[in-house]
Amino acid sequence: MVKIFIKCKQCGEQKETYKCQKRQFCSKKCKDNFCRNKPLSRRHKLKISATLKRIGHKPAITRGESHHSWKGEKVGYRGIHNWIERELGNPKKCDNCGKDNLIGHYIHWSNISGKYKRIKSDWRRLCAKCHKQFDIKNVK
Repeated sequence: MVKIFIKCKQCGEQKETYKCQKRQFCSKKCKDNFCRNKPLSRRHKLKISATLKRIGHKPAITRGESHHSWKGEKVGYRGIHNWIERELGNPKKCDNCGKDNLIGHYIHWSNISGKYKRIKSDWRRLCAKCHKQFDIKNVK
């Protein structure tokens, strides 16, 4: 293996390396800084411009049934819970016992029918204790 000295393109420091490596920078940090500060070529700018014109500068946020990955009633457990949180928000009060100022794992969205449908009236907000009691009572 033949050793050579290279001059870093970013900082100009001399670095010993092997000829077969064909390095241009003394470190990954110098390479990243060089690539980040490098001006875009005219061709690259035209590509970016064409892409932005094709999709528009601010693409509209598509939600609900018009979204390309909408699953309807075939949605999974986490997907239906995310949907109900967006639709009904996150109240901090339990609908059953009335405990207030509950957050995080202490309060849950509970499905009344157990069928996980996209029906807003089929959901209610329960504290963890009431939710567990409700699920035990309805499983039997």
